[in-house]
Amino acid sequence: MAHHRFLNWFGTGLWGRLHEAVLHRLDGAGLIDMTVWCRISLTSGPGVVP
Repeated sequence: MAHHRFLNWFGTGLWGRLHEAVLHRLDGAGLIDMTVWCRISLTSGPGVVP
């Protein structure tokens, strides 16, 4: 049941928005650096070779 719910959230874009909101909160609290995080996530995508 949880997997089905996750697929629904992912399909509607909810999971991506939630993930982005958490990252921005962590950045605002000084717990992560979004400039580094964005660079890492862009270069670690499937089929991407830096």
